[in-house]
Amino acid sequence: MVRRGIVAYFTDVKERVLGLTPGTDPCSSACAEQLATGALRLFDGDIAVSTTGVGGPDPQGGHEPGTVYLGWATAEGVGHRRLALTGAPDDVLDTSVEAAVRLLAFHAEALRPAGPRRGGSHPEQTAAQ
Repeated sequence: MVRRGIVAYFTDVKERVLGLTPGTDPCSSACAEQLATGALRLFDGDIAVSTTGVGGPDPQGGHEPGTVYLGWATAEGVGHRRLALTGAPDDVLDTSVEAAVRLLAFHAEALRPAGPRRGGSHPEQTAAQ
């Protein structure tokens, strides 16, 4: 269940609300990790995922369009993934959101593994019978 979210487009909001260190490149792994860590702290959550980058169509801050960083944070750690996407700005945005949702699902599964499927046997149950 997603409980909360924030859209912090402007760098000053990222700094004031999410604790981004002033001067951090807004299109970087450091930014993505700091945003996720800040969201985790702000929302007192189990996991947070962030996105930052250049959607296009033009380069920005020396970064090519489609340069996107996904950040994640849990109580156990923090990390990032770099994406090099192609396409129109809407395509970059859609692909970034899809990748962020997959990253969230991956880390959520690590926090709380899914139980056995309905109607199927669980491997431990089969071995015990």
